[in-house]
Amino acid sequence: WNSDTDDAFRVQGSLPLETFLYQKCHSILQKALCVDSQAENDVLTRQIQSLGFVTWEHLDLPLLEHVIDSKLWSAPIHALHRIRTVHAPRSKLSCLMDVYRGINEALAAASIVNASENTDDTTPHTPKPAGADDVLPAIILAILHAKPVEFCSELVFCQLFCDPDALRGEAGYVLTNVYGAVQFLKTVEDSSSFSIGREEYAAGLTRCREELELDLDAAAANEHDVEEEQMVNAQKRELKEGDSAAGFPVDISASVVRMARLRGETIDLKWALR
Repeated sequence: WNSDTDDAFRVQGSLPLETFLYQKCHSILQKALCVDSQAENDVLTRQIQSLGFVTWEHLDLPLLEHVIDSKLWSAPIHALHRIRTVHAPRSKLSCLMDVYRGINEALAAASIVNASENTDDTTPHTPKPAGADDVLPAIILAILHAKPVEFCSELVFCQLFCDPDALRGEAGYVLTNVYGAVQFLKTVEDSSSFSIGREEYAAGLTRCREELELDLDAAAANEHDVEEEQMVNAQKRELKEGDSAAGFPVDISASVVRMARLRGETIDLKWALR
């Protein structure tokens, strides 16, 4: 430590303490932020699910065709998922930085592949730095692919609790771009925001929203089945404790309950005792 500067010690030495403190109070802070940002979280989640048909072509990102199925593109996706698993503001900001750097690396690698395919020159090509015109739509696409949970709350968390000094320079630029991508997704209303025809846009939107409704119905049905299963098993436990129903199995699975409901049977204690 004697060789460390005060700034180096402040940055590196305070991170473990920061991580420990935010681990202890993270659930309380996250709950408060989710309450304040719930409406924005809901809007973003629904928009992400509705725009699941959007591809790199619709965002004018032809370079991504070369890397969209590679580990290079999966890196920023994993970074977006990881932000929910860390607690310290600095760690969350680091995840956003990894998203930005991963996207830049993917675009740079794609530019080399693209240059190689469009020339007969065998000389190794130098990666072309990604411009803002490519980075922002790439962040939008990464968010669509990652489907991050309560992402608006995560961004507010970074903005509120990160050291203001940490939000200067590159980190501030990254956070601004991510906010811009989120704002785009929250407010997009029609096909004019993409390189797509109105009919194709409407068809994609309809298909994704129908799939969303099916998923919600399935989730609701499963929740109902679980509640019925719990109710039946609770009644059976009561009878078993009173020695009035000894000898029959205590547990009935949700799948058995679901199939009985589909056959139109009434789910009650009489049904369970059969």
